[in-house]
Amino acid sequence: MKRYRIAVLLVILVPVLALAAFGSEHDGLDRVQRDAGTLDAYMNKGTDIALRITELTGVALSPLVGLVVIGTIEYYRAKKQGEPVRWYFSLWFMGTIVLVLVLITLKDTIGELAPFFKKPLDALDFVQHKFSGIIAFAIVAPRLVLSILEPVGQTVSYLFNLVNPVAAAWAAGPPTDGITGTVGTLLIVAVVVSAVIAAVFFLTVWLAAGAVETLILLAPIPFVGLILRSFRLSVFGLLMIGAAVSPVIGIVLSFVILYVSYRILGWSVRLAVFGWVIALDTLGGRHHYLRVEEQRHIAAFASSAIRGVRSRSYGRLVNKGASLVFEYRPFGVLSRKSVAAAEHPDRVGIARGTLVSSVVGIRRDHKRPPVLFWLPPRYRGHEEPVARLLGLSPEIHDQRFRKRLKDAWSWIVGQTANGSPEPEAV
Repeated sequence: MKRYRIAVLLVILVPVLALAAFGSEHDGLDRVQRDAGTLDAYMNKGTDIALRITELTGVALSPLVGLVVIGTIEYYRAKKQGEPVRWYFSLWFMGTIVLVLVLITLKDTIGELAPFFKKPLDALDFVQHKFSGIIAFAIVAPRLVLSILEPVGQTVSYLFNLVNPVAAAWAAGPPTDGITGTVGTLLIVAVVVSAVIAAVFFLTVWLAAGAVETLILLAPIPFVGLILRSFRLSVFGLLMIGAAVSPVIGIVLSFVILYVSYRILGWSVRLAVFGWVIALDTLGGRHHYLRVEEQRHIAAFASSAIRGVRSRSYGRLVNKGASLVFEYRPFGVLSRKSVAAAEHPDRVGIARGTLVSSVVGIRRDHKRPPVLFWLPPRYRGHEEPVARLLGLSPEIHDQRFRKRLKDAWSWIVGQTANGSPEPEAV
């Protein structure tokens, strides 16, 4: 299986690397001049494809920043050549994106001073990232597909003419037919295949990069967003600098990012689902009007402590007789599976958290209980009814971050207080 994956990767990577490596002079991400009919022109098209793949990777890493960088380059190129500027590269569109980026930066810095408003803003930022990714793909992907279509069309026409000039003329069809005949059909297939490949490429990298927004939403400590975004921005900057130096460096870095994203694809998908549920529950305020008593099961995300289930798999908890059962669908669409989560539900309790509550195992040594499941924010404030519905222990553990800070401070004060400690009651 590993050899098969490596072979597929080489089949995709080697031709594009060859086209980029032997391309003629280039100027970073500037548009490659096209002059059909020469070997240099064909190599220039290969360089163009390599740069478009790098653009797609950069936009997948950070849609808003990627659009600003590419839009700025395209705006000045169009102005220099006297061409009309497309609306999605116009100053008003780029200015709107820059304004959103400034607001996000303020949220991750000054917004830490107002934690009550910070989490709803983080949830809104999570949703924004998903919609901006869709818009960015719609803008950048056609540029890649069109850059592939021209050399493919020329190659197909050349092969037809090489085999049989008469058949080639018939296949191309009369000029008034537009894209018709065999060549037209092959070009349409090439467009569809290129679009699908571009979509898979973009989606794989975009999901991995989108983990930043989810982790920011879940982070209980301040300035995590600033650190994670800085790391992602550094990867984006490295990719753009590499592409400016050489298309070979740009496309190599693009495939390295694609490979890493592919390796964590399952984790990225589950984390994205986790983030969507938390963001929608937070923005919708479902915990204000939820009635647990009217439900038959409790939605939950499994942790790594549940054997046989991937961490953050989304499903539901059901009390069946004397055991607690977790039901879920692998990949969200396959047949439903059931896993025994606890044979003795009375040895399992609920822990109240800052953003999400959790189902935990009860420990008698007073150490922090292990997390078995995470509950969506809709159950925040409904821990007691959830425990009754699932037949869990009525004891509610307080695991909120501020509570742990308060306990830690009390412990420090107790250890540093003057005088002898009071004897414990027997």
